[in-house]
Amino acid sequence: MTLGNLILVAGLVQAILLSMAIMAKKDKRKYPLLLLLVIITFGLVLRISYSHAFYVKWVKVLQFSELCFLLFGPAFWFFIKSVKQPVKRHDWKALSIHGVPALLFLMHYSIQIMPLSNQEIMEAEKAGRFNLYYTIFLGTANVLNSVYWWYSLSVVRKTSWKNIKSKQFLTVVLVINGLAILGWLAGYVLSFTGPQWYTWLYSAYQIAFIALAAGSIAISYHALSNTGFWLEEKKPKKYARSRLSETDIQEIGQRLESYVGEEKKYLDPDFTLDQLSSSLKINKVQVSQVINQYKGKGFADWINEYRVNEFIKKAESGQYGHLTLLGIATESGFNTKATFNKAFKKAKGMTPSQYIGNNTSDSKPALSN
Repeated sequence: MTLGNLILVAGLVQAILLSMAIMAKKDKRKYPLLLLLVIITFGLVLRISYSHAFYVKWVKVLQFSELCFLLFGPAFWFFIKSVKQPVKRHDWKALSIHGVPALLFLMHYSIQIMPLSNQEIMEAEKAGRFNLYYTIFLGTANVLNSVYWWYSLSVVRKTSWKNIKSKQFLTVVLVINGLAILGWLAGYVLSFTGPQWYTWLYSAYQIAFIALAAGSIAISYHALSNTGFWLEEKKPKKYARSRLSETDIQEIGQRLESYVGEEKKYLDPDFTLDQLSSSLKINKVQVSQVINQYKGKGFADWINEYRVNEFIKKAESGQYGHLTLLGIATESGFNTKATFNKAFKKAKGMTPSQYIGNNTSDSKPALSN
């Protein structure tokens, strides 16, 4: 076996192993890579197994393989985009638009190829019935693959990579796949020449598939290693457009604490963010922002924290022994047992009964639910 064929086999094995790993882990982030690997796998299988006997027996399969040629460019571009940012459902739907040439091919395959027998297909090829089709189809596929390769290069160049090695690695992958596209293009041009160029034609396609195999090996090694080149999804910073300065947040935060805490507004079980905003004449969104940034929590958790502390103060005072825990909670601003228990456990890390049992002295009456 030649060195070139060894690389083809290694690339095929790597593509299959990585595909299996992605499917086993159900890592949706890498599904665009899975799509690319499936296309590469199909192409390498046909290239490795190709012979005259294989061609005669499986000519329809070889004809169908042209679909991978059309899908390679969009799939590679989609993979590069997925490295930059996780793809969404609408991205997958948009990818179908890029598959229009492949859809047209399927229509041709279903109408012109499928109804024929293997012998009829080979006779039609010898008679030149498909020459115009091959010229247009393969030319279009080469142009599309080149265009998508350029789009992929633009994505890599315009992205700010935190890890410079990731950019270098993807650049290498781009170069490798660029060689594959050049090999296909050279083979396409040489197909218009005479038989004397057959060796060059074979070499051009061999280089293309060796490049595909090398790309598969490189991607597989990098994707399965711990180096990781998948960028995290960029989430818009909350309150990025807010006009409040840090000083504003501190001042408003103190006003909120004074109003809610000193005036015990939290004792009202129906107290809302709208009421707080209206009472202080501050925009509701700004009030919510201040609570989040000044106190590090949402409005409900902030108010419930006051109520939990009020509950503990009352329970430990010894003056509410005639009430159940729920009764004291109601006096502290809670309106349901479920809300009270959930808020208390979130604030103190234990249930109200556990807290009271651990902190009530023997001189004070035991409280029950």
